[in-house]
Amino acid sequence: MINTTLEKDALQQPISSQDFKWDSILYYYTIYICIILVGGLIEVQTTIYGAALFLILLYSRYWRYLMRTKLNFLTYCIFLCLLIPFIPLMSYDEKTLISSLQELIKYFALHTVILLGSSLPLTPLGRAKKTWILYFTILSFLVIGCFWSITHGYKDPRMKGFLPNPNTFALTAMMLLLLNNSESSGSFTKRASHIIVITLLFLSRTSGAFIGYLAGFLHLNLFAKKRNLITTIFILFVSISLTIALFSAIPKDEFKAVDTTKDKIEVIEKNYNRILSGKEINFYSIIERQGVDNTSGLWRLYQWHRILNLFFHSSFGKIMFGYGIGTTDIIFKLKAHNDYIRVLFETGIVGLILNLIIWIVLYRRMAMQYRWIVIMIALFCFTENNYDHFPAMSLLALYMISAGKQNIIDKTRLGNGDVKRRQVKDGAPL
Repeated sequence: MINTTLEKDALQQPISSQDFKWDSILYYYTIYICIILVGGLIEVQTTIYGAALFLILLYSRYWRYLMRTKLNFLTYCIFLCLLIPFIPLMSYDEKTLISSLQELIKYFALHTVILLGSSLPLTPLGRAKKTWILYFTILSFLVIGCFWSITHGYKDPRMKGFLPNPNTFALTAMMLLLLNNSESSGSFTKRASHIIVITLLFLSRTSGAFIGYLAGFLHLNLFAKKRNLITTIFILFVSISLTIALFSAIPKDEFKAVDTTKDKIEVIEKNYNRILSGKEINFYSIIERQGVDNTSGLWRLYQWHRILNLFFHSSFGKIMFGYGIGTTDIIFKLKAHNDYIRVLFETGIVGLILNLIIWIVLYRRMAMQYRWIVIMIALFCFTENNYDHFPAMSLLALYMISAGKQNIIDKTRLGNGDVKRRQVKDGAPL
């Protein structure tokens, strides 16, 4: 009876952000990455087991905080996002359910982590003292994966390590930026971190990742610093103009990345009308003439057109609530390579709006100096399948929540008798 009373009193006490530490969460992510690393080395799929263990550890540690979650606009949207997939799920046959099960688990896992994170008194992730542990674990995972691939005869110039494809490799590399201590680290450390990420992105040769990184870096240097609007617009205009001019002026056969991008644009220009008219495209003949890398942009546009065409010619129920999580792979044999189109197809207009609301609310709560990483990944999501990358997206969600949530401090420890709360705006230091 006494223990029950103490537990109730503990749950009713104000949450102190001074007492909260990231250490446990960082350790859980580290264990998760290590399990995937071991699976890569022994060539056994261990990702799902690492994710399950991560969730068990996370919820067993912080379930009490979840009980304090307040019902507000954000939490209502999260609950609705968790309910929406059940509408098309009721029409699944056994084969569809089995094929889409892993995608369903990842979708529900991500939203429950967002729900839990919104209840935690998180301080900005960059201020945590133990971020270096997870940082070097992820970096080691990527580097070891590169050497493992080379020693096992991986001949594709685009590096993927232990991961399913180079695009996932690029997103995992971007996780390092979430762990960079931007406030206490020196300028050399910050630059070194950016150089490491750029090098890894170069190894992946993922155009969407490079475009996202450049947009995020531009946002960091323009909007995260105090400048008047006219100066910001002028610098932005000059930067974009110079980039386009330099890109156009670089002669052929000087830089492989530039040549590939130009070839992709050329292939799209030649075949764009066929996509709009719904005609079949012989990708094999294009690949023989242009190469695989040069057709990726055209293939994405073709895939997006197919998905959107089917979606908007569907029944009212499908348009509103989607075909169900994981059905893109089943119907089209491949993912959409665009997370926004994929979420639209699988959860419908209602699901897409709710998912966007969640991320927009978290984004608007963030302090300006942290937003650039979100811009980077959001743009990357236009060309890749990042939403089901549970480690990166769940860490991004916690990063966003921590970077903008008003921290609550229990002032009873200051000796003034009454319980007062001080709000720290825009992630300013306590």
